[in-house]
Amino acid sequence: MKGIWKGLIGLGTLLLGLALWIAGSIFEGIARGLAGESFLLTRSAMGIGFLLIFFGPIFFWIILPLKDRWYESHPKRFIAAITPFVLFLLLIFGVVISGIIHEPQLPTYSFNTTIEGDKIIVNINRITEGDLPDDLSIKLIDPDGEQVDFDYVSNSDLKDGKERVELNLAYFGAPKAGNHTLVIENVRDEVIYQKEVEIMPSKYNFSISILDDEVHLTIKRTEAGSIPDTLKVALDEKDTFSWWDAQEVSITDEKTLTLKPRYGIGGFSKEYLVKIKDIHGNVIFNKTVVLKPKSMKLGESIVVNDIRITPISAAYTEETEHSGWFGRTEAKEGYIFLVVEFRGKNVGNYKSSADIDDARLLTMKGYFYDPTTSPWFSLQPEEEEADYLTFEIPKDQKGVEIYFKIGKEERILQLQ
Repeated sequence: MKGIWKGLIGLGTLLLGLALWIAGSIFEGIARGLAGESFLLTRSAMGIGFLLIFFGPIFFWIILPLKDRWYESHPKRFIAAITPFVLFLLLIFGVVISGIIHEPQLPTYSFNTTIEGDKIIVNINRITEGDLPDDLSIKLIDPDGEQVDFDYVSNSDLKDGKERVELNLAYFGAPKAGNHTLVIENVRDEVIYQKEVEIMPSKYNFSISILDDEVHLTIKRTEAGSIPDTLKVALDEKDTFSWWDAQEVSITDEKTLTLKPRYGIGGFSKEYLVKIKDIHGNVIFNKTVVLKPKSMKLGESIVVNDIRITPISAAYTEETEHSGWFGRTEAKEGYIFLVVEFRGKNVGNYKSSADIDDARLLTMKGYFYDPTTSPWFSLQPEEEEADYLTFEIPKDQKGVEIYFKIGKEERILQLQ
């Protein structure tokens, strides 16, 4: 009767172990499929099941029956015979169970990061395959702790052992200056790589020279930044400054820009601002400049619309037929006319026209006067004629400069 019970107990132990092994195997497969990793609980169940599968039959079907037969009559022989067998079984069990409950290892990697333009490039090389498939999460954190980009590399992406990942240094616009943090996590959400990437703008020197209505701005890069820098350069009126027509320039070494007012100066002189922003929107240069139209003298010419216009002479007179005041030839009492003769000639191949607009006279006392007549030319090719620019001013004053505009060209005619 005892033999039957030992046989049933051994069978029950075998079936229990088999059940644990099957259940552990099923849940282990589900865990690896869904979570991509193994769990200690399922591996432990498989290890206990394996132990029970062998322990039940060997102990209840072999060891106990041998003990009942030999131990009473030959105890020393029984112990001597059974000890090597038990040690061998324990060794086999230890090796197998350690392999079962051993935590599977994930692959190992090496990483190399570089900056190209406004992106950070991550080159991934898989060193060892590991026991389990692995997926990598790669994210980039800006200096304010905000995540600016993210990428996901699956196990299939690394089937050849290599992968290249590009992350933008900014979600929108220019990257922020400071330390960006690159973080790479495996399928277990373990951080397996972390690196600080410093982003700093380039540094520059600026110098300005002014030639009449032009600003010559020289920009020299003195220190290269982490990423290519695009500067925004603008010239506009001091009181109504706008970035609307700013130009973007990239400086690799040194560059000289010529800046001119958008709509002309519109007078003898005007204050302007030269401003420069870096890629982060910071104003890194701000300077006030005074611009004026190009100067010219009597006898010098300007060509507009194929009409060459030349101021010939300037004369003061109390009487002139070019006064423009309803045919009046005499200046009013206490006044005198300043008459500037202009000669126009068509140097083109078609009929063309040009007129002097927005003229203004500056006198020695600092007063300004508008003209009473302004020249206008409409000429056939090679045709030539004279017209007059006339001002009526007090007798005790003399003209110093005349501002005038022809089309988009502005000039200051020097009278003294």
